[in-house]
Amino acid sequence: SFKASLRNPNNYTIAITEALSEYFSLDPLKSEVIYNGVLSENDSRFCSSKEPYFLFAGRIEKAKGIDTLIDVFVNFCQLNTSHKLLVVGHAPDKKFLSRLTAYVSSKQLDDRIVFLGERSDLFDLMFKATAVIVPSVNEGFGRVAVEAMMNGCLVIGHNTAGTKEILSQDQSIGLPYDTSEELLNYLLTVSNNVESYFPMIKKAQVIAIAKYSTEQNVDKTWGFYCKILNNNRHDNILV
Repeated sequence: SFKASLRNPNNYTIAITEALSEYFSLDPLKSEVIYNGVLSENDSRFCSSKEPYFLFAGRIEKAKGIDTLIDVFVNFCQLNTSHKLLVVGHAPDKKFLSRLTAYVSSKQLDDRIVFLGERSDLFDLMFKATAVIVPSVNEGFGRVAVEAMMNGCLVIGHNTAGTKEILSQDQSIGLPYDTSEELLNYLLTVSNNVESYFPMIKKAQVIAIAKYSTEQNVDKTWGFYCKILNNNRHDNILV
C-alpha cells in the first residue's frame, strides 16, 4: 500500500538517501534525494586536542551493533592501555543493557568501557573524541556520523546502508569497515596516531557542510517545491 502511494502520479516524494530512492524505485521525475539537514554550517568546528576515548552514541540495542563493538573493544583493551569507550544513549531494553554491563564487569573493564546514559553534552564529547564509532547493522540515514563530521571528529563506521552512503561519497572522509577484524585494526591505528587523520577529518567536514547542513536542506526542499509547482502549471494539474 505504501509503495503504491509512492507511485501515484499526483504524489511527489523526498528520499533522504540514494539507497532509499533506489529501494523504492522512485520516479526521478517525481522525486528528489534531499539529505537531512543535521546542523547549520555555522555549527561546524574542529579541535586538534583529541582525548583518549572512542565514542558510541545512539540507542543501546542490538540493531545498533553495540554488542559487537563491545566485543571488539574487549580485544582492543588487551593491546591498548590508554583509550576508553564511552557509550552514550538510551537503553529501551533494560535487560539488554544489564547483559552488556555484566559482560563488561566480567572482563574487569568497567573503567575502560563506560556507560554514560543520555547526555546533553554529546556534541562536546564528539568534539574531543579520538573517533566516533557507528557500528549499526542497518542505519537508515546515519545522523550520528554526520554530527561527528560537523563536530570535527573522525568516523569509523560499519559499511552498510546509510553509513556506507555517507562514507563512500569520497574514499577519504572516514573509515568504513566490514568485519570485526577491520574495526579492531582501525581502533589500534587511530589510537596510535589520530593526528595523521586530521586532513581526513577536515575534508569530511567540508563535505558534511555541503551535503548535510540545514541550509542545503532548506534550499533543496524549496527548489523541489518550485519544481512541483512548475510541473503542475505546465500539466494543468491541481496540487
